[in-house]
Amino acid sequence: MTLYSKSNVECFFTPAAVHAKLLLKIDCIYRRPNTHLSHFQKALESLLMDMSTVECDDSTVQVHTVIAGDFNLDWNDQSVQTMMSKLLPSYRQIVTDVTTDYTSTLDHVYTTLPEDAVQCYTTECYFTDHKFITVCIQT
Repeated sequence: MTLYSKSNVECFFTPAAVHAKLLLKIDCIYRRPNTHLSHFQKALESLLMDMSTVECDDSTVQVHTVIAGDFNLDWNDQSVQTMMSKLLPSYRQIVTDVTTDYTSTLDHVYTTLPEDAVQCYTTECYFTDHKFITVCIQT
């Protein structure tokens, strides 16, 4: 488990054995709204480097990643999609609904899991203006 805060970006990372043949690297990120994009990019690069150290010696075990969090970058903005595609080229964003009460998609979930193995849902949450995000993994 790795937990760190760098330049107004907080990250949490832990590997989890979902079952005997699936190792999942789970990452949570919070980017404060005023964090400069260059600081966010450096924090994300550090997180990806830390994650790359987690490997499995058993070639029959699949290793995948889920990166989720409040990025405070609206996915509905094409420039955000372009930037995130460059930062996470082998990942795909699976949140398709708005994630706030203000019709923005500030909360993202990126994964390397196959499309047919993962689903993502948003639901209302009484305690915040952000929606609750559920990621379901088919095993």
